[in-house]
Amino acid sequence: MSLEYPPWNVLLEKERIFDKEINSKLSKPITGQSDKDKIIESAFRTSLHILPMPFDAIAESIYDGVDGYEREKLGEVKSFLHTLAKKGEKHYASIAPRVSEITSDVLKLKNEIAKKSTLLYIRDILVGKYNDVDQQIYRITKAQEDLTDY
Repeated sequence: MSLEYPPWNVLLEKERIFDKEINSKLSKPITGQSDKDKIIESAFRTSLHILPMPFDAIAESIYDGVDGYEREKLGEVKSFLHTLAKKGEKHYASIAPRVSEITSDVLKLKNEIAKKSTLLYIRDILVGKYNDVDQQIYRITKAQEDLTDY
């Protein structure tokens, strides 16, 4: 059974609420760099639940996959969500159903590293980084088959 991606309008509304929640938590004055990092991470982690499945898992994979300060990590998550919104409903409606089954399978993976890296690959498909979506979906499916052989 495949994962149902949220309707476009729900995704946009949740993204807006997520952004507003993060900004609200970060609007308080912060002193040192380590305090900033802790507050940014806390704001992200405590707001993550606002995003609908699978965008919460994709956002977490992006955040955990970025090297650098917490602000850069959060910036990458926001960039993904904003880029997806800019691509528009037509793009989303054409891609989301095609990656829903794969996303569902990926979320069930026990290997956290494989799960996070594949979710980053799905992110790239969602934002239109690749022209040949079918080829990318095939590559993910093949990688999943390889993982289950072990």
